[in-house]
Amino acid sequence: MSRSPNPRRRPQPRVRRPRISARGAAVLCLTSLSLGPAVLSAPPAVAAELTSAVTSAALASTTFWAWEAVRLDVAWAVPDGARGGDTFTISLPDELRPFSTVGFDLLSPDGDRVASAVWEGRTAVVTLSDYVDERSGVTGHVFFDVAWHGARFGTAPQQRVLDLAGTPVPVTMLGDAEDVVPDGYAGTWGFWQHPDQGTTQTQSAAGWEIRLPSRAEGFDGPVTVTESLDPGQVLDCDSFSLSGQVGAGRGTPVYSVLESAPERVLAFECDPSGFTLTLDEIRPGEIMVGRFGGDLVELGREPSSTVTISHADGTQVLTARLVRTVSGGAGSGVGTPAPVPVPGPTPAPEPAPDPVPSPAPAPAPAPGPDPTRPTEPAPESPSDPPTPQPSGPAAPDDSPAVPGPPREPGGQDQTTSVLRPGPFDAGAGGGSAAPRQHSATATDVSSTSAPSDAAVESRALAVTGPGSAPAVAASVGALLTAGATLLRAARTTRRPLTRPAHSRRSG
Repeated sequence: MSRSPNPRRRPQPRVRRPRISARGAAVLCLTSLSLGPAVLSAPPAVAAELTSAVTSAALASTTFWAWEAVRLDVAWAVPDGARGGDTFTISLPDELRPFSTVGFDLLSPDGDRVASAVWEGRTAVVTLSDYVDERSGVTGHVFFDVAWHGARFGTAPQQRVLDLAGTPVPVTMLGDAEDVVPDGYAGTWGFWQHPDQGTTQTQSAAGWEIRLPSRAEGFDGPVTVTESLDPGQVLDCDSFSLSGQVGAGRGTPVYSVLESAPERVLAFECDPSGFTLTLDEIRPGEIMVGRFGGDLVELGREPSSTVTISHADGTQVLTARLVRTVSGGAGSGVGTPAPVPVPGPTPAPEPAPDPVPSPAPAPAPAPGPDPTRPTEPAPESPSDPPTPQPSGPAAPDDSPAVPGPPREPGGQDQTTSVLRPGPFDAGAGGGSAAPRQHSATATDVSSTSAPSDAAVESRALAVTGPGSAPAVAASVGALLTAGATLLRAARTTRRPLTRPAHSRRSG
């Protein structure tokens, strides 16, 4: 069953696909080559992790309390060829923790940043800067405070052997309390409640403790404790607690005065700037400690506290300031960094000169009549043959001679220069583009007609004359070279040098 054509269907127009000429293809190739380095550029270098940079480590003291900060010094060295962005790590033994997790820089003697360190848990990650790029033998040291890891190993006195950079180091941890307290001793101190030490969060950043005086016979009351915080912090009244114990030995029971014996608190007034606490007495051998926290008004502050304790035997004024632990390091190397070149405009490449083909050797001019001898004038048209001359010596003629180059049969010059329309010029009878000049020889079959004798005569006048043989030879050589070049181009592009005869318009 045949299907009738759809009358509504319209014929689709033919789409002519663009052709790419040889010149366009060459441009595309050059463009691809110019874009090649951008596409095939090497990927950025990946930072290396230096696994053997730490060479040694040492504690400032091998005997310390559970709450005490101890300085740890670490020596390091990186291999030659280390680059900015490379890293190495400093891992603490299990028994220690960083007292502060605030990052720090390692500086050169001139104050340049050699590296920077940040904490990730209990590991310090040190990242080298570009200071090491142009230097060799880069070494240095790092220092920071550590403390006993009581959350994992407890606060009871103990002895352990620590692994510090591959070296076993025995230490003694004394515990978290003294067994013997001097009579009349009282004190106050602060501590950071978070390892960032008030650099990233302000809430409950600072903590304070007040140790009331104690002695064997105690202190008669009333006993008044007044706390005054500096304006850079806000006291949290709900965080206040008061504990007591009789005797300083480990294992001595500790009790909460506010919960177990609230009647002993005669008064307690608290506001964001401080508080006032009034107790009935301090019993013989009793050790009482008050604790509370506060918020910082702004990040980075180092708060302070002033405590006044009054009792029957007198008044004691205690002051404390909470400071951040100092961490840091140094490094140096041999060499001076190379100056960084300032980018400038890129000079445009000079175009390579087109190769000029060497002219072919000019053929020796064919012998012709002496220009000084008179000759007969050329006939005006090819149809008028010359008048035959009688044999024998010719009679002299006073008319000037107009010699011309020898002709091939058919009346066409052996070498001529003609004006023909080029491949992109207007043909005969149409357009206004100027014709292009091309060279042709007697073997150029694209010529459609032989020149007239008048044209031959005019060209002969143009190329002859006294002393013009070198000029004729140079002109002939240039014409031959240009003709050979044009023929090669015609074979490559397959375009005719002239329009076909049938394309010309008739009169």
